[in-house]
Amino acid sequence: MRPRGRDFLEFVILIKPMFGFPAFVFALLFASLATIAPAAAQDDAGVQFPSGLSIGIVPPEGMFPAIEFLGFEDRRTGAAITIFELPADAFERVVADFTDENLREQGFIDPQSEEVSVEGAREALLITGEQDLGRLVISKTILIAAGEERTALVVAERISDSARYDDAMMRDALMTVSFRPPPSLEELIEALPFRVGDLAGFRPVGVVANASVVLTDGPLDDSPDLAQPILLVANVPGGAIPSDQRDAFARQALFAIQDVRDIRVERSESFRQRNAEWHEVLARARTETGQDAVVIQTFRFTTDGLIRVVGLAREEERSQWLPRFRRLIDSVDPR
Repeated sequence: MRPRGRDFLEFVILIKPMFGFPAFVFALLFASLATIAPAAAQDDAGVQFPSGLSIGIVPPEGMFPAIEFLGFEDRRTGAAITIFELPADAFERVVADFTDENLREQGFIDPQSEEVSVEGAREALLITGEQDLGRLVISKTILIAAGEERTALVVAERISDSARYDDAMMRDALMTVSFRPPPSLEELIEALPFRVGDLAGFRPVGVVANASVVLTDGPLDDSPDLAQPILLVANVPGGAIPSDQRDAFARQALFAIQDVRDIRVERSESFRQRNAEWHEVLARARTETGQDAVVIQTFRFTTDGLIRVVGLAREEERSQWLPRFRRLIDSVDPR
């Protein structure tokens, strides 16, 4: 069993309220990032920044840019360092959630916390301990550092009896955390592995992990109770999906969206358009707050995976938003 930082649900639960998006949007983001193959830019000091991040570290010798998450890994031993980039004002909320009591509920054995000094951070907290996952015990080192423009949450993990890495090596790596000016939203969008030819009047709100963009229409960046429509466009690398399995695959993806319930599929169909294979599901649903919603999910299959577009709006406004969702969806292409 190989531990991976992205697989720990406690961090998804922790992070999603900090961006302002509804919970189901953040669930979509993480579900769409099942496989990412990021490159890492390196500065003169040897700090490596995973693609799209303004937070980097000097990884331990033997670790390389990760294949399935943003960070670094040694696939031979299962050791990994995962980097989460959070808003600047998230530091206090993250620290408040990483109490000894909460950590013990997650299986940590005798967690230890200490304030540390990190260059470029106004304050930082280092947490160490072992986490009992049942079949194995993982040694973890967690750094939470408040930069001027971003908060870094860096999680190092290794199998406790591994001889290749020890806690001191992981601590030393995390203490090299460095911040660089974040790229602009326009630069992040330009670096996405797909292009949207027609935004149809929607406004990009943010880019996650250099693989997904969230859009809306209206003055708010967040959208409680779908006061504004929400669109997610995400790159999902992977193998080809046989045509006779696409309907089941699409339905499974739709029903896996957290905090969207009572889903009633109105149509699910495959089609060919602009020399590409597509599959689309249109459904009615209800959000966790009881808001009736219309949901459209479209897959555009590519040579190395698919592009997933999910649009959500209030059910009573479907005639206003579905035609514009359609315009944007039809303009999506891989780069």
